[in-house]
Amino acid sequence: MQERHKQWGRRHLLALVSAATLTTAALTIAIALLVIGLSSAGSGTATAAASVEAGTANIGAGSEPRTDPALPPVSLPGGEANPVKGKSKAKPARKAKRQKKRKAKVRVKVSSRHLKVGSNVVVKGRVSPAGTRRRVAVKIGNRKIVTRVKRSNGKFRVKTSFGTAGARKIRVRAYTDRVSRQKKARRGKVTFYRPVHASYYGPGLYGNGMACGGRLSPSTVGVAHKTLPCGTKLTLRYGKRSVKVRVVDRGPYVAGRELDLTSATRNALGVGSTGVVLMSR
Repeated sequence: MQERHKQWGRRHLLALVSAATLTTAALTIAIALLVIGLSSAGSGTATAAASVEAGTANIGAGSEPRTDPALPPVSLPGGEANPVKGKSKAKPARKAKRQKKRKAKVRVKVSSRHLKVGSNVVVKGRVSPAGTRRRVAVKIGNRKIVTRVKRSNGKFRVKTSFGTAGARKIRVRAYTDRVSRQKKARRGKVTFYRPVHASYYGPGLYGNGMACGGRLSPSTVGVAHKTLPCGTKLTLRYGKRSVKVRVVDRGPYVAGRELDLTSATRNALGVGSTGVVLMSR
């Protein structure tokens, strides 16, 4: 009985010793692993600190930081892209607004409105703004003359003459240039006359029929002509007086005379019994 108790005690003691041994070994291993882990963490921290210091030194020296080329560019404050990928794309510049051209002004002056055939008519004026040698077209009747304005003041001047009688309209056009649009201007008309010999008739013939119809009276305004069609409109001028009449009769039948004026027409012009008047169609 005593032997059994002794054996049991020995076995129990061996078990306790084995358990203590295993616990001590496990504790030793755990402490060793902990020490290894702390040493690794310390070396990693030192390496990271060294890397940060090296990167800071590079940036201070002016070199660009390296980044992974596979990573997308990072937007920096202010809308700029990461400079590592290359130059940032500049925003497209806005197109400048086209300056609106203003309308030009044209002032025109005609030397005379009533001229004899063969005399020169002078049309002059000023264009504003003048521009750089701006073109100006002056049209008198069917004749067109193109000139250029002077650089300093924008003035222009044209001169021409006609060999036939008649009224001709005057139009001026300033062409478009870099600063202003074109401008058209109408300046009435100019009339060219030819001189003709005229006489008058009426007293003693009132009440008689006229070749173009109607009867002659003291108030009849018109002229007699040998060839012009009845009803043809004519403009007569004598001195500073002008009158518009029609062909109402045939005559005169005296050599060297082209017109016969009625009493009313003669009085309107202030012509004597015979004289030279200016005629235009």
